[in-house]
Amino acid sequence: MSNEFIWAMTSNNSGDLLIGTIGGKIYQQTTTGFERINTSMTVGYVWSLAVDASGTIYAGTEQGLFKTVNGGTTWTLTSLAGKDVRAVKIDAQGNLYAGTWGFGVLKSTDNGSTWTTLNTGILNTAIHALAIDGSGNIYAGSFGGGIIKSTNGGIDWTDLNAGFPYIWALTVAPNGNIYAGTYGAGVLKSANNGTTWTNTNVGQAFIYGVTTDANNNVYAACGLTEYLEVRIMALTGSTLVSQALEQVQFSQPRHRVSYGQEQKMAHSTHSIHQCQSRPLALQYR
Repeated sequence: MSNEFIWAMTSNNSGDLLIGTIGGKIYQQTTTGFERINTSMTVGYVWSLAVDASGTIYAGTEQGLFKTVNGGTTWTLTSLAGKDVRAVKIDAQGNLYAGTWGFGVLKSTDNGSTWTTLNTGILNTAIHALAIDGSGNIYAGSFGGGIIKSTNGGIDWTDLNAGFPYIWALTVAPNGNIYAGTYGAGVLKSANNGTTWTNTNVGQAFIYGVTTDANNNVYAACGLTEYLEVRIMALTGSTLVSQALEQVQFSQPRHRVSYGQEQKMAHSTHSIHQCQSRPLALQYR
């Protein structure tokens, strides 16, 4: 697996890493590397991945939400077809939440067979990120409308006044802290369930992904320059240190966001570049 623009990552119930790419591929970690598990799926973007308690894998794509119940041997497009699904989350009761580009947030209580639109209080329906905390509160990040929160399963939503409108990623750490990756303002943090937000000052403005580990370390991925030098930043405290990581290769991004609108660009053989410098892990401690 080389020259891939990795966008989505999660793990299956066996702990194997699942990776979704811009290019429409899904890879699963094996004992010898990575194996593609969606060769029959003809999509251009795998924006998000989620796995439920039964092992069913859900993939949010520009064509809708797909799922597989057999580890990727076959995939089925759920009834959420024709919508650009940017985020997928599963709550403790097994309910599915889908964040869509232009249609807001939708919920399914029957594994994707039927969906209910949950847009009361949502002013900007370009939803790109979802997160659920330990109390079941749902957070949604939009491109242009900031961060909103629902305390009742998505029945209605409240604006959290995060201070920046363009949200690209969300995660909740085990300690309850919420982190938002933004398109232009780095990583935002809330330590009080979204009531107030501060900037973590990671030194990079454009953050495409955030996640956490069991020790409350927070990892943020950013692209630098048009050739996509990728850096991983770990935020745990207040002192900045850096550590070189393994060198990686990525394709030049085939999409960009400009003036609040997404523009998808054609890929050519001339647009593949290797990162010449080693990515850095920036850690606050």
